[in-house]
Amino acid sequence: LTPRGTYRIVVIGDSTTLNLELDDEKTWPARLQDDLQGDPDFLKARGAEKVEVINASAGAWRARG
Repeated sequence: LTPRGTYRIVVIGDSTTLNLELDDEKTWPARLQDDLQGDPDFLKARGAEKVEVINASAGAWRARG
């Protein structure tokens, strides 16, 4: 369940999104969360007080082409 007032985004990706070589707070999903949390227009447009970006990525995933 998403807490009231929270706008949640789930990111699904491969090892470059998961990025085990960086601290969690330095990955692009974490930086996206920080950027959106600091944007009052984004929050207001969604009726939210908080943004939560969940990094549900996994290493060794790839798209078939």
